[in-house]
Amino acid sequence: MRKQFQIILDADDVLFDCNGTAVRDLNRSFGTNFKVSDITRWGPMGNALDERLNFFNEPSWVRKLPLFPGAREFVKKLSEIAELLVVTNVPAKCAGARMDALIENFPWIQPSNILIGGRKDLLKADMMLDDAPHNLEKATDVEYPVLFRQPWNYGKTGLYSVSRYDEFLTLVQMVQNGMGIKKPDKYDSIVLVGPSGSGKKKLADNLLKRNPRIRRVTTYTTKPGGMGYIHLSEKKFATKADEFFETSCYMGHRFGTYKPDIAAEIAEGNIPLLIMDINGMVAMKSEFCPISVYVDAPREDCIRDILSRDLSVNEMVRRIASLDLEARNERFCDITLTADSEVSL
Repeated sequence: MRKQFQIILDADDVLFDCNGTAVRDLNRSFGTNFKVSDITRWGPMGNALDERLNFFNEPSWVRKLPLFPGAREFVKKLSEIAELLVVTNVPAKCAGARMDALIENFPWIQPSNILIGGRKDLLKADMMLDDAPHNLEKATDVEYPVLFRQPWNYGKTGLYSVSRYDEFLTLVQMVQNGMGIKKPDKYDSIVLVGPSGSGKKKLADNLLKRNPRIRRVTTYTTKPGGMGYIHLSEKKFATKADEFFETSCYMGHRFGTYKPDIAAEIAEGNIPLLIMDINGMVAMKSEFCPISVYVDAPREDCIRDILSRDLSVNEMVRRIASLDLEARNERFCDITLTADSEVSL
């Protein structure tokens, strides 16, 4: 039985800026003008961008790959609270170069814990951080597989996901604590989390009525005609991407939370209220001091609510199938309420 908390880290595009470097080198070599955001799927795409993959077979190129900003500090902090394993898949002729780069940049990881290979489905650990969804979906012996957000996986749902290192560190702390981060004595915002059909909007409306200082924060989206959202075109959303501290993709539409909107409400003495998925809540915990509320409801009630909505059959199936996964998130929240709870926060 494993006694120490174990975390598996991917290397390419989690620690090393692999695709970003490949795109820049491709542009320099061929005079193209590609961007990392043009990579819309993991691996080959069947177009000119596939030329970048040739760099991945060059040991000297693999050896000199730059780290993402903050990668060293991130790994050092993780090594203080968990046993780390790096599992990385590179061509055999590049294995030595990858090992040398990892040992040089991350002295906190034991060389014996650096594994070269693609069979991540054979590994056991408490958590895994990877940019490739298929690796995470096959890792059935990892309790908490976590997706590291990159352009090629934005549309992936149904997995825990983070966009920054500090978000993953927050999630690790939440998992290790077992019942979430200690409930804050003081909080500056409220985040509602819960399964589809649990009544999050109803609870939000009740909280807004009970406390005039609570203010609903509006989310930005590319979804046309979305009620209760601020609409942005795909192009405008992309240009403002750096201004969002948390983004997600749902049914092909992008959603983003604007940090200055939250900060402005707090500065005015108000309490921002947000309805988010678990990944958004983790992002909030990394940026602010929210109280996280899990909105609970009987499974049957959630299903009835889902079936009553004007949704496609596939979307209904997806939401119902995710109920069990959503229920696991209660352990990460500070308190649990129902839609009809008569409380004032």
